[in-house]
Amino acid sequence: FIKIILRDFLRSLTSSNRKIQKVVIYGAGSAGAQLISSLRTSGDFKILFIVDDNKKLWKRNISGIKIKSPESLKNINYKIDNVLLAIPSLNLQRRKQIIYKIQDYGFSILEVPSIDEITEGKAKIENLRRINIEDLLQRDIVNPIPELLINSIQNSIVLITGAGGSIGSEIGLQLCKLNPKKLILIDSNEKNLYELINNLEKFNSKSNKIKFVLGNCCDKMFMDRLIKEDKVELIFHSSAYKHVNLVEKNPIQGLLNNILSSYVLCHLATLHKIDKVILISTDKAVRPTNIMGASKRVSELLFQAYNSYFEDTNFSIVRFGNVLNSSGSVIPLFRNQIKNGKPLTITHPKVIRYFMTIQEAAQLVIQSSSLSKGGEVFLLDMGEPVEILDLAKKMIKLSGLTIKDKKNKDGDIEIIFTGLKSGEKLYEELLIDNKSKPTIHPLIYKAEETFIPYLEILPLIKELENYLRKNDQSNSLKVLKKLVPEWKKSF
Repeated sequence: FIKIILRDFLRSLTSSNRKIQKVVIYGAGSAGAQLISSLRTSGDFKILFIVDDNKKLWKRNISGIKIKSPESLKNINYKIDNVLLAIPSLNLQRRKQIIYKIQDYGFSILEVPSIDEITEGKAKIENLRRINIEDLLQRDIVNPIPELLINSIQNSIVLITGAGGSIGSEIGLQLCKLNPKKLILIDSNEKNLYELINNLEKFNSKSNKIKFVLGNCCDKMFMDRLIKEDKVELIFHSSAYKHVNLVEKNPIQGLLNNILSSYVLCHLATLHKIDKVILISTDKAVRPTNIMGASKRVSELLFQAYNSYFEDTNFSIVRFGNVLNSSGSVIPLFRNQIKNGKPLTITHPKVIRYFMTIQEAAQLVIQSSSLSKGGEVFLLDMGEPVEILDLAKKMIKLSGLTIKDKKNKDGDIEIIFTGLKSGEKLYEELLIDNKSKPTIHPLIYKAEETFIPYLEILPLIKELENYLRKNDQSNSLKVLKKLVPEWKKSF
């Protein structure tokens, strides 16, 4: 009897210190019913009511809890800690609509795991979690064309430069699943390469050989030996300094790394008669306003010039915009600022960007390589533009926090504008000459663009290399202007 009294006393102490969350469940289907059962067992939640889009269910109840219209969330004048989204089978478009509507009502949102996670035993229905902004920015999946994925890769010896970077590592991961004869992954960053080894070593086997190489692809002798020894047949050239502001402040190193690496690879590809070389380019190469964009534009011109002059190697370019969660992307920056309770910094209220998931970008790059006949500039359909200010607001709300502004001085996170940085644009674009053609893949297009002939560009590249080696910034930039007349110097 004393033990029972003591037990009940301890339970009462525990429950008095425990915060009970007041929640509303969105979804009156089987997932919603399972969630109600789980939350009642835990004792940490008070379920106020359920909402559902199905009018036939309104005014009914599940386990005594009323089902209402989603519009009933509009007029609530009491505190709700979270709205729990319990429709794991929702398609992407409808899911976005519901989330944005709940955000507009001013409520914090948690969701149940996906159907796949639940059925595979990776998560339970009650494992509620915050919604990632990446889930809202991605679009409905366009399945890859199997032949385009396999044709260039299967039984080929493939080299990826900059393999430790965001896009390079994802291309490497995708290729591991396509059974290349050999995969050579090179990066000059020791930390990135070490992480890559840990991530991909599980794919290393007798039938799927992976070689990890620490080195700089600007080193001609080093790359020559590597390509010759491994008999490379296909190259994905993703190695580059991509941080606009850093390259702007260090133009000599940015130009040396980005342009010289492309020049070295073009030369060695023709020397060893490599089948295909694919340059991973950027929308910042179109009418560039910064050194990084101009350096990538020169790389594009080199690839086009070499393709027009040499017959044994196909050179092509894949140009696209921002990749979600890549190094330097705004999303990790915002996420870190929110985590530390700092203001979100945006350069300009009207800045817009295009975003694509790393997985989708890598798949489209690989498929572009199969489409390549030589000299193409492939453009990836980046989807709808995203206002960075709107992105920042959504991320704050998805984190369960409020925006601090003139209307809400007691909010959690402030948004401040810092002004456009040197060389930064309000928006990016993919086309130079405003001409493109569709391909057999709905998200891959081909641009028709003019370029500098091989015999004209080569002397300029050699002149530029000479000045860069001498650390002569003034003359280096003069040559860069000759190569890319549309480039606008920002300093």
